[in-house]
Amino acid sequence: NGGTLTAQHVTIDGRGGNNTTGAFVSASAATDTSTVNVESSVLANLDTSLERLNGGSGVARITVDHSSFDPAKISQGSTPGSITQGPGNVNVAPGFVDSANGDYRLRADSALIDAGDPAPENGLQNVDLAGNARVFDGTGDGTAVPDIGALEFSGSAPDARSFPLDASTIHAPGPGTSSGSSRDEGTWGPGAEASRQGGDHHR
Repeated sequence: NGGTLTAQHVTIDGRGGNNTTGAFVSASAATDTSTVNVESSVLANLDTSLERLNGGSGVARITVDHSSFDPAKISQGSTPGSITQGPGNVNVAPGFVDSANGDYRLRADSALIDAGDPAPENGLQNVDLAGNARVFDGTGDGTAVPDIGALEFSGSAPDARSFPLDASTIHAPGPGTSSGSSRDEGTWGPGAEASRQGGDHHR
């Protein structure tokens, strides 16, 4: 068993929550290899940004690239595997319009604009969570590059959507679940305690 899950263009805000984690992975059985790929995503205001959980004997991996998170809040665990930080990662304030009231659009001065992965391995969605074009030249430099996060800055701000916290988590499938790959795109608001986001989910 085991499997791979890709979280692409996800926004996670743990502000107001307790023991918050952005993305975590575990692998119970020795024959399991579980992987979470975090791409072009925001992990903000969290107690732990990325975590490999103890308690299993399989291989548990996280890869992260072109994302905004605090690398000082990574928990590696002692199980086999690793957390691999790829290119394009930043540790900056996201620059949301009004996250306290669930508005996760990016301000015009956000460092996350045009900072996403321009050519992810699994391709890009055509639109963002609000239905606006996923790729837009937000910096005005003549090159259109996707932003980091669930909502693309488009000059005129798109409609923001936020989703309430539930008990869901984003993690690579474990024993008893189907293997394969998944992709999530979306936003969670204040107090997010786990890491699966609403929005498009492909398996």
